[in-house]
Amino acid sequence: MRDYDHQPIDHSACRDREYELLEHNRYLKGQITYLQEELADTENKLNEARRKLQEIDENGI
Repeated sequence: MRDYDHQPIDHSACRDREYELLEHNRYLKGQITYLQEELADTENKLNEARRKLQEIDENGI
C-alpha cells in the first residue's frame, strides 16, 4: 500500500472554496434583485411616457 492512502485528507480548501461560492451566489442574487427593481422602474417610466404620448396624440399639445 502507498503511504498516502492512510493519511487524513484536508478538506479545508474545499470548505473555503464552498464558502467563496456561497458568498458569490448571495452577491449575484442581490444583483438580480437590484436589476429586477431597476427594470420595473424603467418599465413604469416607459409606460408613463407612452400614456403622455397617447394623450398628446389624442388631444394635441
